[in-house]
Amino acid sequence: MAAETFEAVVDFPMPPLPYTAILRILDGYVNTYLVIFVDINVLLIYKYGITVNEKDKNMAGVLNIMNKKIWEKCAEFHGHKCPGLAFGYRAAETAIDILGLGRSDDEEVVCISETDACSVDAIQCMLSCTAGKGNLLIKMTGKNAYSFFDRRSGKSIRILTKRFEKPAGNERNDFMEFILNAPSESLFIIGDVKHALPEKAKIYDSAVCSECGEPFRSDLATVREGCILCIDCSRS
Repeated sequence: MAAETFEAVVDFPMPPLPYTAILRILDGYVNTYLVIFVDINVLLIYKYGITVNEKDKNMAGVLNIMNKKIWEKCAEFHGHKCPGLAFGYRAAETAIDILGLGRSDDEEVVCISETDACSVDAIQCMLSCTAGKGNLLIKMTGKNAYSFFDRRSGKSIRILTKRFEKPAGNERNDFMEFILNAPSESLFIIGDVKHALPEKAKIYDSAVCSECGEPFRSDLATVREGCILCIDCSRS
């Protein structure tokens, strides 16, 4: 698809951290924007598949479109829109703003979530923290809290969701809109992490269970009377 272009005029020498972080996320994930700094006052943005009205050709309008695009991608990944997903979206957005994070191609960014609820899907979608790469870990406390680590800078932050009454009926959508638009300090308590930075993911050798014959991760083996057993067989 041919790229359309437009200029977004800004009144600062370089965009502050939240702007650059959002641009970096979009460029890395949905390939929607490729951002070039033309000079100290102009961003040249290549846009793919997004219509930008004349009135939106300014930094506020551009950011609004970007945020909506990211939110839609989170909802597509999760399967629907809900307040829980919105909390994860805002938590990831807050971590991006404070730590200057981008999407994690490997394990550069790590998230330890204290819940396995809907919010985690937004974090996976925005930051590419995934269980398969080993940079998304669940340490269940039942709290809507998320610790973010940047291996490159050594910085970290814990974001705890404040307590809100569960909305009912049509109030659910209103509550979701509140979450998406409220200042982050109205939603979260920001503090220091309570967990150490996890080690990078390891690749283990395989073993074969003497009982069922199925291969499994060798470090999870139980040796009993000279037999190598998987977790299932060791418990039977």
